[in-house]
Amino acid sequence: MAVRRNGTDAMGHVLYVQDDDVMRRDWAFGLETLRGHTVMTAATAAEALFWCADLERPLSAVIIHLYRSYNGAGIALAGAIARVRPDAAVTVYSGGIRTLGPDMPDNVRLLPKPMRFAAFLDMAGETAEDVRLSPCRSW
Repeated sequence: MAVRRNGTDAMGHVLYVQDDDVMRRDWAFGLETLRGHTVMTAATAAEALFWCADLERPLSAVIIHLYRSYNGAGIALAGAIARVRPDAAVTVYSGGIRTLGPDMPDNVRLLPKPMRFAAFLDMAGETAEDVRLSPCRSW
């Protein structure tokens, strides 16, 4: 899926936050090779926030895997990134978290696991407006 900007098709710039080295590498590779996105990765919340704080860097989507090592911090990370980058679609996916909370910015959504790899690829091509129009706040 191509991201449309100013009437032209452009591939997205995606930040993928995942603490597992193998998953981070393999899923990022899929985003780049199967969908043509430019993918940056972060292993920690601190890395992700540092990367997002540079407003000169293009960013269309952030995908955060809420894993055991930072489940609670992952929700806070999603909110922090969404506030710094309101133009980015922020998606968190988890098998254990059931709600984002009422104060989460509207460009953040939660999607349950398990999910198909195709759904993961689709997340990277969506825009903040797509998330606002079709949110999944809890499940």
